[in-house]
Amino acid sequence: DGITVGGAVDRGWSGADVAVGRLVERGARTIAVITGDGVNSVSENVRQFCREAPVPEGVDLIHRDVSASAGERGGYDVIRALLATTPGLDAVYAPVDVVALGVLRGIRDAGRSVPGDLAVITNFDGPRAAGAHPRLTALDLDLPGIAEAAGELLVECLAEPSDEVRVMASPAPTVVERESTAR
Repeated sequence: DGITVGGAVDRGWSGADVAVGRLVERGARTIAVITGDGVNSVSENVRQFCREAPVPEGVDLIHRDVSASAGERGGYDVIRALLATTPGLDAVYAPVDVVALGVLRGIRDAGRSVPGDLAVITNFDGPRAAGAHPRLTALDLDLPGIAEAAGELLVECLAEPSDEVRVMASPAPTVVERESTAR
């Protein structure tokens, strides 16, 4: 009766820190980060990462948005443009797997190779990532862990209603290493 029950599971930078960190560990120095242009938590969190995250000296992040409806073609077009203007580009983080597929095709059509010339990583470790050629390194987002955190938060909010919004951290994603970032 008039009490707001609210909470959020905080996904931080939605895996951008883990994905970009893996690319840097691999030796990448000029990394394109390609997000969808939609207003959703993953795109917003990754954009915030690009604006605010500390990156090691000598590492450059180049952020580009693609139309959410462009899908694979959007990834293809943006990587072709970047390859034409950024000769030192050596890695791509495309959180949306269908965009990452377009990136792979664009790199190949430009006469470059993955992982030889560029490493590529995406967020969701699903069928597209596992079935790509080369297979895409992806993040295990621990969706069951996120669901468990959301369930715990819901129970807590219902048991002790409050006007304060509660925030619970989600589990950190882990890297599922595949050919697209192999050395």
